Amino acid sequence: MIGTDEFEEIAQSPAPPKQSGALTKLYVRLRTEWRHPWRQAAAAGCGVFVGMTPFYGLHLVLCIGLATVFRLNRITTYLAAQIGNPLSALLIIYLEIQTGHWVRTGAPYPRGLSAFEGQAGWDVVRAFSADLFVGVPLVAGLTALVSALIVYALCTRRSTGTPFDALVEHTAARYLPVTVFGWEWVRAKLRIDPVYKSLLADGLVHGRVADLGCGRGHLLVLLDEARVRNGRDAAWTTLYGIERRSPIAEQARAALGQPNRIVAGDIVKTDLPEADSYLLLDVLHYLPAESQESLLARVAARLPPGGVLLVRDADRSRRAAFLAVVVAERICAWARGHWKSRHHYRALAEWTLLMEKAGLTTETRPMGSGTPFANILIIGRREC
Repeated sequence: MIGTDEFEEIAQSPAPPKQSGALTKLYVRLRTEWRHPWRQAAAAGCGVFVGMTPFYGLHLVLCIGLATVFRLNRITTYLAAQIGNPLSALLIIYLEIQTGHWVRTGAPYPRGLSAFEGQAGWDVVRAFSADLFVGVPLVAGLTALVSALIVYALCTRRSTGTPFDALVEHTAARYLPVTVFGWEWVRAKLRIDPVYKSLLADGLVHGRVADLGCGRGHLLVLLDEARVRNGRDAAWTTLYGIERRSPIAEQARAALGQPNRIVAGDIVKTDLPEADSYLLLDVLHYLPAESQESLLARVAARLPPGGVLLVRDADRSRRAAFLAVVVAERICAWARGHWKSRHHYRALAEWTLLMEKAGLTTETRPMGSGTPFANILIIGRREC
């Protein structure tokens, strides 16, 4: 078994590969600079404070300058400053003026937002400058402090900077020569989805590994990177993947560095490679019911004694969490242009029954921790 504590911990993301373009390198540096939780919290607080000041037109300059001086993430700082957008600016100024006037006089202005109708932004600033001078530090400062505390809590909960986080960064970096979007997607997917860390830590994957419906091959690349960084042979020996979408399969080939191990094809029709560990992660619900049954039967028939089939999918019996899965999958399908795609989900009992009918002994684990989704992992084993 290979535990996640065996992977080297690093503080910063690895440098982009040499073949990456200058703009790609700049983008990666800006996205990953100063990622420590307290610096991210400070960046959010600083950006919120700047965004709530009336210095419109100078927010970008102020954010970049302050973030550079105090070594904060510049993108985070500027994104946080968008709290002061055209839709919210009038309300923010109103609250600051009212607060300032109340502190100075002991009473708010006896009028509402209509007081600003027909006035330009700088006219408002000049007319209420004394109130803004007092109100901006109070309102913007308090909001910035609350924002920073929230961001700090979120960052520490996510535990960035752990050995697994380092492994994810190195895995995602292998996609940069291919696509920046792929790098972003892989970083987010491996961090947010608990199944990948669980598969590494629990030693479920072993021997020859076949990821059916592998997508960008992020799990295979993660396993390969774990083997490289571990400095010795891992529990897995050979990595294979099958992906229906040719352009996505090409990304997997490039990132894995073993093009002959990734096949572009339909997992329902393509010959399955010999493997000790088969994986179907978030794949089966894309298939019609009869195809689900036939595929599981085919995989089970090829499993050697001691082999394992790992299925991660949604549990239809968990109503609220299952609805979150349906909504998320529908949005993803629309984003890919699949407007009429149909998904076939099953309850946990139905998934396990299918695998047991195929001659496998099953074990189930919840696999939606930290997410709103009704995901479960079903472990099917071929007894020796």
